[in-house]
Amino acid sequence: MTGKIGHAWVRGSATALVATAMAFGVVPVVAAFAETSVEVNDSAQGSAAEIPENAIKVGEGLTGEGAFSSLAAALASDDVADGAYIVLESNLTEDVTISKNVTIDGQGKYSVTGHTRLQNGALKNMTIASETTSLLTIGSAQENSIRMDNVTVKYSVTTRAAGSAVTVSGNKADIVISGCRFVNEPKNDGQTTDALQWSYGLYVNGQADEGSIQFVNNRFDGAFRTMLPNISGNVTIQDNVFVNSVYSVVDGPTSGAGAEATCITTAQPSANDNFVITGNTFDNAGAFYFQQTEKANVQGNEFKFDTFEHYIQARGAAAHPLDLTDNTFVMGENDLVVVDTTAAPVKLPAGQRAVSFYPWVETPEATRPADYSSYGYAYNEDGTVTFYPASQAALKAFLAPGDGNIGVNDGDTVSLECDLTDTGSLSLSSDITFEGNGHIVRGDSSIYIGADAHATLNDIEFNGIHNAGGKLSAVYATGAFSGSLTVTNCTFDSCDWDAIQITPDKGPSMAADITITNNVFRRSDAAINQQRYIHIESDMDKQIDFKVLVTDNKMYDNVAQEALAVYSVANQSIASLSGNYFAETVSHPTCIANYDQRWVILNKLAYPMADENLEERTDQVAIVSRDTWYADSYGTLVEALEAAGDAKAIALVRDAAVDGDALIKNLSLFDFNGKSITLKSGASIKAPADISANLKVPSNCELVKSGDESSGYTFTVRVVSSGGGSTSDKTEVEKNPDGSTTTTVTKPDGSQTITHETANGTESVVKKDKDGNVTSTEVTVSKKDAESGKVELPIDKSEPAADADKALAVEVKVPATVTADKPVQVTVPVAKGEGDEPNYGIVVFAVDEDGNETVIPKTAVDDDGNVVFEATGDVTIKVVDNAKDMPDVKETDWFAGDVVDFATARGIVNGVDMPDGTKEFQGYGRTSRGMFVAMLHNLELNPETASEDSLADVPEGAFYADAAAWALGEGILSGVDMPDGSKQFQGNADVTREQVAVFLMRYAEALGMDVSKRAEIDFPDAGEVSPYAEDAMSWAVAEGLFTGDDVTGELNPTDGAARAEVATVLMRFINLMYA
Repeated sequence: MTGKIGHAWVRGSATALVATAMAFGVVPVVAAFAETSVEVNDSAQGSAAEIPENAIKVGEGLTGEGAFSSLAAALASDDVADGAYIVLESNLTEDVTISKNVTIDGQGKYSVTGHTRLQNGALKNMTIASETTSLLTIGSAQENSIRMDNVTVKYSVTTRAAGSAVTVSGNKADIVISGCRFVNEPKNDGQTTDALQWSYGLYVNGQADEGSIQFVNNRFDGAFRTMLPNISGNVTIQDNVFVNSVYSVVDGPTSGAGAEATCITTAQPSANDNFVITGNTFDNAGAFYFQQTEKANVQGNEFKFDTFEHYIQARGAAAHPLDLTDNTFVMGENDLVVVDTTAAPVKLPAGQRAVSFYPWVETPEATRPADYSSYGYAYNEDGTVTFYPASQAALKAFLAPGDGNIGVNDGDTVSLECDLTDTGSLSLSSDITFEGNGHIVRGDSSIYIGADAHATLNDIEFNGIHNAGGKLSAVYATGAFSGSLTVTNCTFDSCDWDAIQITPDKGPSMAADITITNNVFRRSDAAINQQRYIHIESDMDKQIDFKVLVTDNKMYDNVAQEALAVYSVANQSIASLSGNYFAETVSHPTCIANYDQRWVILNKLAYPMADENLEERTDQVAIVSRDTWYADSYGTLVEALEAAGDAKAIALVRDAAVDGDALIKNLSLFDFNGKSITLKSGASIKAPADISANLKVPSNCELVKSGDESSGYTFTVRVVSSGGGSTSDKTEVEKNPDGSTTTTVTKPDGSQTITHETANGTESVVKKDKDGNVTSTEVTVSKKDAESGKVELPIDKSEPAADADKALAVEVKVPATVTADKPVQVTVPVAKGEGDEPNYGIVVFAVDEDGNETVIPKTAVDDDGNVVFEATGDVTIKVVDNAKDMPDVKETDWFAGDVVDFATARGIVNGVDMPDGTKEFQGYGRTSRGMFVAMLHNLELNPETASEDSLADVPEGAFYADAAAWALGEGILSGVDMPDGSKQFQGNADVTREQVAVFLMRYAEALGMDVSKRAEIDFPDAGEVSPYAEDAMSWAVAEGLFTGDDVTGELNPTDGAARAEVATVLMRFINLMYA
């Protein structure tokens, strides 16, 4: 059950908190307290063997040489000097001051009840208790050493006025408290909120520069208001367990700190502060309040807030982030409440959800939600923030943060978790991604894109937008807008005025990028003043340079003006309006006009229409001006010419073909726009002037021109005879059952050009000499295949060459849309004998302009033996059998054959140099961490890293140095945590199987692969998987990268991975890339 309690913090106060829940009338709710089972090390128990023979004995009634009836008497005796060892022989009740350097041993069974002042020496194996106000005072104004080992500090009085343990103000001693237990056993009858019985733990007064406190391997257990209040100076808190049985107390401090239980609080900053808080378990132990953050090393801890919902606060005056990124949080159903400012932010692990308190408390009371749970956020791996507003108030607080509050900055994401109604205008002024998650925005609401913003809106439903002014669109940018806007996967239903309006009024040097894709626009309410769906415009005289991409949208129902309007733009603007569906009810689909009110043919205008499924597209070849503002598109040139007549301008938007009769009436209004017209057999075209330079005919035809300038020209096509004795080419066209077409042109000398076009438009051109030998092969991948992300080259199956120099080259051309961020998987057919298994030694080589050949390491082999690689642009390839012979591999070796061939062909394993000049595979040899990272680096062709980060233990000349720097920069490598807080690579250490899984999952994420798949690790040794590797191992098992030992069925996660095992996993990984 989630606990919600309102805290009213004052940022500048010297105290952590000011009044609490009642300030906002929020009633705290907490889950029932559950005792943790974590144990403290109790190995310090005293034993007879540890006690020296000359030990001083202290116990009730003891007399004689070397024996005393009280500690006070013993310590006052001249016979007890520094270095003495005192053994308790009974329980004692007395106040005692220990100023000598002695050791007092309770043998694990005796106690001292009273006020113990430990100023020197050591206490061990005993219990300290008290029924009075003071319990324990520890520390000294002298520079000495003080220890407590295996001591139970028992708070027997459980009210605020008693049971206190403190350190000495101005302490100069080095204090070590280890293996101890601080216990308070209240009688609260299960009451956790406003508990009646409680105590403070160990209050740390200000220390001198010479003093220090090491609090190690201890346990706090019971009902405490604060366990370690006011820490200051040099303090180490390590490997302890803190358990609190209460959420808040009654009669708590009234000076500003409130009644909520806290675990650790710090004093105001001082020059000697140095806090190390590592390896602890905080089990619902209370809140945390830091006034000093710059020298606070807090890492490797587990914060459990699954029973009580506590806060973590960094005071703004600390002026430095509180870095909690290397900690684990266990929240259950509770929120992690963070109280911080931009001056001293609390940095959390990537993905850890939290709620921000100050934005909630500073929300005006009229709109403030009942609690802060809707003000969620989380840091991302790259340091940006994803905000999760679950209320309108939270969204507004994040978009327009108050002074010092966390809010949206460049690179951040807003992931909406609620519908929005009547928000007014929400301003996006930074580089932001706004994820709607399907939520609805309605009523008097709109999103304003700021002048320099680069905003992405995704998956938002705008429904019934009726803004009070009547002329604000659902999404709009005006004024000096010169940023970018991407709108994807959104629905605009019944939006007043324009759905999307981009109308900047500055220029002409300004530019704006606009991408609107995969959206649905509809108007279901006839009363709505819907003008346009998409409206992009600048002032007539501004000539704003827009870059516009509007594609794959669906538009329904009629609107008052055009559904899609792009006008008053600069002539050099680049626009692509493609693949959109306009329902028949949309009477004015488009408008395109430039700044002088004449419609403009934009430089790269693509204008295909689509059906409602956005699949069957009709490529429009020409557009014709309708009037001053509007232009219409046509699928054939003949239709466009008929519509244009002699008074309307017409321009080609792609190459056209004519298979009948066409007439260009007014050539001054005809713009070829760099395109051409192909006249098919039997076709003709008439024009007022000679346009033969822009005309083409089929390969077996020739162009015939007749007429003159005065009467105009007529262009026709004549088929060149291929009859007896002709020297002309012979053309054969074959329509294939799969929808493809093969055109073979045979020249008189017997050489051929064979063009094969698939049903999807991908085309191969193979040229052969008169003897039938292939002289060149060129494949042009269609846009449709490129958009699908996969293409199989329509060529004959390649015979792999044993030498790249002798392999045939294939030139592969792809559309400009194929990039490194949006590659296409290319399958190259490979010949193999019937019944033969795939040859895993086959790879693809890339050939550059200078003829240099480079293996593509991430070449996969599919089940049919074909090779698959990833193209990011035009590339010339060769198919080569590149496997290397490894003489040390025997036929009986489990990895012989496929694994060796795959690894050596791709350079994953190059072999170990032997004295005789040969290379060995050494498949049973171990793989170091450096070797494995170098293998991944090889797969990427050894790129340089853009990061300057490094790990201190990587020698500059190590063979893996560049690979380690690259992996660190890509987030594949993070380093091994060392006790001093540093990180090391440990490149010469064996890489374990679970480390391989972690490296590969991070590598897959860096490649953009889907790593969401998970499987149960149901192997006999599943319990041996380290916690940090469980997620990665689950993914690796789910994807089949790890299958377990063939004999034992075990994963052996912490065993070193052999070279052959690593090669096998990488072979599976590369094939997974193309699955």
